[in-house]
Amino acid sequence: AQRARAATTSRTIVMSSTAGVVVLLLVLAAWIRRDLAIIVAQKARLAEKQSALAAHGARLEELTRELASRNAHLGNANDALAKAIQERASVLASLERRNRDLDQFAYVTSHDLKAPLRAIGNLADWIEEDLADAATPEVREHLALLRQRTDRMNLLIEGILTYSRAGRDSKPSPVSLSSAVTHVVELLGIPEGEVLLRGQDVTLETDRVQLEQVLQNLVSNARKHAPQASAPIEISQRDLGDHVEIAVRDHGPGIDPRFHDRIFEIFQTLSPRDRVESTGIGLAIVKKIVVGQGGAVRV
Repeated sequence: AQRARAATTSRTIVMSSTAGVVVLLLVLAAWIRRDLAIIVAQKARLAEKQSALAAHGARLEELTRELASRNAHLGNANDALAKAIQERASVLASLERRNRDLDQFAYVTSHDLKAPLRAIGNLADWIEEDLADAATPEVREHLALLRQRTDRMNLLIEGILTYSRAGRDSKPSPVSLSSAVTHVVELLGIPEGEVLLRGQDVTLETDRVQLEQVLQNLVSNARKHAPQASAPIEISQRDLGDHVEIAVRDHGPGIDPRFHDRIFEIFQTLSPRDRVESTGIGLAIVKKIVVGQGGAVRV
């Protein structure tokens, strides 16, 4: 009986030990499966990162090639820009030389033309003096017409010189329009009250000499075509933010809209020169100066 109980106890111990080993193996198997799952998941994430890294590497290579291409284009553009700057400098230098040559030519030509004109004018005076009382009214009229033509030719020569130089050597500075108008009125000897300045005074960043030259030509043109000598001339001014509008208004006969552009062309006049003495250069000078300053002129 004792041996039977001992055998039963031994089998129980053995069975218990076997069950413990099975449980331990099951636990170890669970841990291994868990670790394998973690390893598999980490391997999958690593594969994804490697794939993303490969994609980034490919994109980086693409960007590198694109950058190299753009650098090459930029280098070509820089070379083209440098060449254009060099060509522009060469053109400007050539233009300056031509302007100097033109100035010299205009000066010499005007001097050579004025000398015989003065001689013709003097000759008309001498003829009239020599004839004295023997000169008929018709002869005196012809001599006066001759002097008038020589004076007109002198004005044309001076106008051509002024036109050739208009708008060049600009030196911008703050200029009060009212002070410029006052100076022009004094320069032209216009009686007080004939030129009226309307609107609030404005200050322009421009070349004072050129502004006064524009005003002088416009005011002179207005007086020339006024119905009477004392007809008022109005100059208005408006600051429109990005530009200033200056208007010169007279009480003349007006201009047909068909000729609004033509009057700003050199040597163009709408009235016969025998009726209104004009060189046809004044308004052309106005347009050249104003357009050269980046503005516009219109009727």
